[in-house]
Amino acid sequence: MKTIVKKSLKGKPALESTELISGIIKLLEEARRYSAKTVNSIMTATYWEIGRRIVDNEQKGRVGGLRGNDYEALALELSDRFGKGFSLSNVKQMKKFHLVLSRHRYIIRGEED
Repeated sequence: MKTIVKKSLKGKPALESTELISGIIKLLEEARRYSAKTVNSIMTATYWEIGRRIVDNEQKGRVGGLRGNDYEALALELSDRFGKGFSLSNVKQMKKFHLVLSRHRYIIRGEED
């Protein structure tokens, strides 16, 4: 195993083992990739679920479901609490995402109306 001692930026000796460093770098890069994929999957499922809840709310006896002002209020509330990503158009897209994905699921399973 090759070991090199060099000065770090703060003037203190730093141990550099090529195998150790490269192994740790690989481990961290894999962990970051896995974390990003996991977060993306969770957020995708969350956006679908938000869309499902909007659709369910619209189907529970409210004539016409959410109206423009309701969507705006929901978007503002979510934006205030969670920041970017919950604009009026994004909230409407979450509903569409749920509807489209649900429709495709039935087509793929052969359960089309």
